[in-house]
Order: sequence, then C-alpha cells, then structure tokens
Amino acid sequence: MSLFAPLLCDSFGKEENEMDKKLKTTIATVAALVLVGGGIFFGVTSAKKGEKCRYCGKYWPHGEIMGHQIRCDKNKESMSFRK
Repeated sequence: MSLFAPLLCDSFGKEENEMDKKLKTTIATVAALVLVGGGIFFGVTSAKKGEKCRYCGKYWPHGEIMGHQIRCDKNKESMSFRK
C-alpha cells in the first residue's frame, strides 16, 4: 500500500466494518474509565494521607499543616518580624 493511498483513493478507510468501530469505541471507553478511576483513586488516597511537614517529616491533614509547621519542634527558623 502506498503512502498516498489516503489522498488518492476514495474508499480508503471505508472498508471498516461495524465490529471494528465497536471495538475502537469499547477500547476508548475502557481507557477513559481507567484514567478517570485512577485519577479519583490518586486524589482520594493523597487527601487521606495528608501533607508532609518539611521539618519533622510527619504527615498532617491539609488543614492543620501550616499551624503544625509554625509550632514544629524541629523548626529552627525565627518567627519574629525583626531580624
């Protein structure tokens, strides 16, 4: 088959039957479901895990991480406004 067959031949690509179209649709649907399901799974597990403290390395819920990092025992940064 020539590289120019799609341009020169009117029937190129029309020989697909109904089974090929259904198979392609099924494969695309399954791939979309796997990607969406994987994204939801990743989001839920990372939300449950929380965020890692940059000083002590422990995981804290996302709503509490900023307060913890300020009060963390291993935080050696000065919190005063005057330096």
